[in-house]
Amino acid sequence: MLQENDAKRPQSKGQDHQNQNDRKGQVNGVPSIHKEGLSNGKETWETDPYSSAENSADEKFRTRKYHDDIIRALIDVGGKGPKPNLEDRRYRKALLKRNDDKQSIIRKIMLELQRRMKAPSPETLACIEEVVLQDPNLFIKSDWYTNIPMLEAAKSEVTILFRVIDLLIPEEIRERIRVKCTEGMECPLWAVATGRRTQCKRNGKSRSAGDRRLSTAKKVTFGDASEDSDKLLIRPGTRCLHEDIDSEMLLEKDQELREALESVLGNEKHAQACLESLISEAKFDTGQSTLSRPLKVESFKIILTLCPQSIFTKPLQDGYTPLQRAVRLFDSESIDLELLFSVIQLLVNHCPRSIFCKKNKEEKTAYRLLSELDLKRPKGSSKDRSWIQTTVDFLKERCIGYRNEVTNPKDQLAEDNKMWSMKRDLLYWDAKTERRFSLNFTGDSVILDEPYIEIIQSRAGMCFESILDFVKLPYWRPAGAKLYRPTQPGYSDRRPETAPDVMTDPYINIFEWLWSECRVQKIFTVDVDDDGLEPHTNSTIRQCFRGRNNEPESYRDFKIEVWKWKKFDICSETVVAAAPAAREVHLYSSGNTAVLRGWACELGLARLMALEKLIIEIHPKNVNDEQDCRDYERELKQELMRNCKGLKAENVVINNYGVGIGKRAAKGNISPGRGSAMAGQLTNKDTPQSREWIDELKSFKSFLINLKFPDDKPSSEPPMVKVAILDDGAKLGGLNGIQKGKSFNPNNEEYFVGPCEHGTQMAMCVRKICPMAALYIARLDDSYSKENQKFTISSCYEALQWALEMDVDVISMSWTYERKDGMSDMHKQKFEGLIRKIVDRKKPILIGSLPDMGAQFELHQFVPVGIEGVIRISSATLSGKVSAENVHTKSDFLLPGEGLISDSGKDIRGSSFATAYAAGLVALVLYALRAYDLIRDDVDAEDAKKALDIAETIKGMCSIFNVLGEGDLENKGERGRFLRPALTFRKTFADDKEGEKRDLGKIVKELVPPKVMRATYNGMI
Repeated sequence: MLQENDAKRPQSKGQDHQNQNDRKGQVNGVPSIHKEGLSNGKETWETDPYSSAENSADEKFRTRKYHDDIIRALIDVGGKGPKPNLEDRRYRKALLKRNDDKQSIIRKIMLELQRRMKAPSPETLACIEEVVLQDPNLFIKSDWYTNIPMLEAAKSEVTILFRVIDLLIPEEIRERIRVKCTEGMECPLWAVATGRRTQCKRNGKSRSAGDRRLSTAKKVTFGDASEDSDKLLIRPGTRCLHEDIDSEMLLEKDQELREALESVLGNEKHAQACLESLISEAKFDTGQSTLSRPLKVESFKIILTLCPQSIFTKPLQDGYTPLQRAVRLFDSESIDLELLFSVIQLLVNHCPRSIFCKKNKEEKTAYRLLSELDLKRPKGSSKDRSWIQTTVDFLKERCIGYRNEVTNPKDQLAEDNKMWSMKRDLLYWDAKTERRFSLNFTGDSVILDEPYIEIIQSRAGMCFESILDFVKLPYWRPAGAKLYRPTQPGYSDRRPETAPDVMTDPYINIFEWLWSECRVQKIFTVDVDDDGLEPHTNSTIRQCFRGRNNEPESYRDFKIEVWKWKKFDICSETVVAAAPAAREVHLYSSGNTAVLRGWACELGLARLMALEKLIIEIHPKNVNDEQDCRDYERELKQELMRNCKGLKAENVVINNYGVGIGKRAAKGNISPGRGSAMAGQLTNKDTPQSREWIDELKSFKSFLINLKFPDDKPSSEPPMVKVAILDDGAKLGGLNGIQKGKSFNPNNEEYFVGPCEHGTQMAMCVRKICPMAALYIARLDDSYSKENQKFTISSCYEALQWALEMDVDVISMSWTYERKDGMSDMHKQKFEGLIRKIVDRKKPILIGSLPDMGAQFELHQFVPVGIEGVIRISSATLSGKVSAENVHTKSDFLLPGEGLISDSGKDIRGSSFATAYAAGLVALVLYALRAYDLIRDDVDAEDAKKALDIAETIKGMCSIFNVLGEGDLENKGERGRFLRPALTFRKTFADDKEGEKRDLGKIVKELVPPKVMRATYNGMI
């Protein structure tokens, strides 16, 4: 039989030392559990023969021989020679001993199976099971060669490992075992392994928990437990087994086995080794035999619970976390992809945070590793791609729905922001591919009726994931709010003349849009404030989520998990229809006990089969209703618990606020914006009326818009110029075309909700100069003011970084903040550092406004305009006279910002407007040069390319602005040059292709004359 290499065995001195450790209860750091010895008449054997002085060398040798005989009987089936009788007392005692190499029978069996390349037979597995049932330590103690049977089984004999793991009682039935079954209830003891039930069967009296004797009352053949006396123990049914089995003994022995296994897997190093062995290609290879390969999902799940939580976010020896290691197996051939997907599900469900880990040499999450792998799969492997896509969708869903519990509510906002950043980082490593995974209209102060929703749908440029974290909507008609209508027709052209100004129940259109056009399939949380004089009807709410008129062909299900539609006394039928899969439900009562009884009855919330948590807010209208609700509260809880099977008492929260306490807040009272020190900011909602300076550009803008681009060119589409506006957001009604935007507000409100006064003005100013510009609107965080600072610098940095990732051409910043001596603010350092990096690489073009604070300030103390390289803009009158506040401050250029007239006839002023006009003028110049690059003749290709390269840089655009200001490169006014683009652009233009090419070519040569071209290549700009 199999013999170990004696040359590897430690010397006697080492053996004696090891024996001493064993006698102290330790084997290689693993606790040894010594119980009462095996008693058989006159002889007494210790479970561990090396913990007793009676274990002589002869006895150790005999144990090795007995082990070899047992292995021959179990494995060498059909072999020659006599087979030992395993019921012989000597063999049965040897099962619980270790040989002179400190190897248990389990370890010897595994070595022989590997040598013969055989799978364990049912008899072999039954033998190992009985040994583990009697002494779990034989499965976890290391031998002289530091091999632990449990970890070795994970490497090569997973069938043995899972046979042992399956002896553990499932956690979900441990508590149920202590309680005798009621009539009609399936006894939980049937879920316990047969061997364990047999061991703990009552035989007139219960055996002590420490009695490890192998049963000799009946003849036992390993793998056979079909005796009449044990029929109740092996035949599943509904009969209660509590009278036949000692439950306390069973639980105690189960705990003993669990502690033994945890003593190995509780060690990070051992747990990592186990997972490395299990999450390997061989365990999923469809080419191997079924007996030697299978990875049992339920058993693997139990193993995960025995491992320390910390190992799931740490790299294994190959540098990848367990989840990343599993994901990378998709790149292997002949893999059971369905089994691999199940294992990935278990890993994520056990440690959701592991999906965010990047701890590997590529610094990539499991999601990114898998997404990039999907691109590499051959086109023919449709099944592989299907499972990869299923896994990608699963990881995306778990990422978007991830929640981090916060013990201190004060930390919730900061933690939410951190989570949102982590989610975006995981899903979008390229900002250009970023999609929205939430929708938040809270904070808007207009009537969110159907026409306004149409504006959002057509102009917001919103692209959604198929899974949304949440949809948050305010009350649709706040008190005092006005209708919001665009200045140009569009949406109303499709509406009948008799349509009312305000459409009630408008939110049905939002969910129709999300389902039909945006292809949203799941929403984790729906949070709608519908507490007003005109709430949505129950019928409309059902239509939002089921489809109009509940027709089968329009049926839909957003798979909502958290329901927070704040409609008082909502019908339970509405909740069940709208969110049948809800796990958490928030309900709001006006104190009507009839409604409360309807929620609690069998036909109420009990139909929500997944319901785990229920929060009810009661706001009674009078003291009588308040008292009725308090009297009914206990019965309400009992009724809910009785009918809703998944609810636990601690997860049912009923808050009765009483009369006059926690009254409903008045709707529509939007908190006024905090103080601002925005450069030139106005509180007026109006925008500047077009005057002479802008009107004179009209013919040139019309010429560019109507250019005829050649069909034979690689691109026959008009050029795109991207302008980023970093401000407080922008309303959509007055902006033609589609814009893109992103909110950096901590509440994740959309970039177009809320007042958005200043940002809307800036966006409209840019569009007045360059209607063709593509706007990228960043809504900064203005949630608080600090030291006259309008926006948080962290949001400014994030927005600037986003603009760079979107490859914008121009960045407009019509605000400033003041530097402080010895500044240590990390966000300010990061923001200013990023500005300087942009200046060093010369693009995109940065436009900043002066702070309009008079003669007492020094420009270098303000950011971003005080950083060298940012183009400094000051406001001026239409005649070119600098504003009074900036008469003592040097700027680069002057543009109109004084004496402007708003649409309503009011006087408005400020460098903010001048800055936005400057950004629009940059966009207009770039559009002209890019358009010429598309229509020019090949002979002009080199000059056109050089001119465009110059215009796309900061210094190059400054040179062009100098030209537009009618001055030399080196000669500009003391307070900045006033730009007069009409002198260059006010011409009569041809309307044929050749004429357009000729006229635009002249414009380009005027903008980038030879002296500018020479200066560029001489390093002057």
